[in-house]
Amino acid sequence: MKQDLLDSLNSGGVCKTFALKKYAKENNIPILRTNTANLLSFIVSLKKPKRILEIGTAIGYSGTILLENSESDAILDTIELKEDMANLAKENFLKLNYLNRVNIYCDDAKNVLPNLKEKYDFIFLDGPKAQYIHYLPYLITLLNENGILFADNVLFKGLVFSGEEVQHKNRTIVKNLEQFLIEISENPMLKTQIIDIEDGVSISKKENI
Repeated sequence: MKQDLLDSLNSGGVCKTFALKKYAKENNIPILRTNTANLLSFIVSLKKPKRILEIGTAIGYSGTILLENSESDAILDTIELKEDMANLAKENFLKLNYLNRVNIYCDDAKNVLPNLKEKYDFIFLDGPKAQYIHYLPYLITLLNENGILFADNVLFKGLVFSGEEVQHKNRTIVKNLEQFLIEISENPMLKTQIIDIEDGVSISKKENI
């Protein structure tokens, strides 16, 4: 299956993101849903960031969207915990001629974020949902003024702020996402919109203060 993906990426007649999406579906790898991917593409194309941070690389699908819609010399720093995913993403970025614009950190984001020195125009957050609230202070610091923080899955299956009884295995995720949404909505440094599409996204702009 992996070789099929690489062969598809080498084929000039195949849409690159389509090949990645097809591979993810066949191998049960979570990636951006269609409407969320379209929204991300639109926001990035408006912002045209030159420096991008992504948390949650997976196979490189969202990273490809980020690079496709950014400035032609934009640089993507992307963090992935799983070594097999990081290696596959590296191969995909190479086949797509993006690898020279990508830095892949194969580690837990909680270890990487405190040590990043760059400032970013755009941050895409799609890692472990229970950790969003813990990442947030670093993300605000790393974001340039007027930069965008785009977070996926913030409504988590419709359970966040639903008032419904939450299964024990999901309680920490839901509680932490609720705290995350409260913080980005009330933080004076951020102007935030929460959009109820698919699994929910939040878009926050860092204000000039």
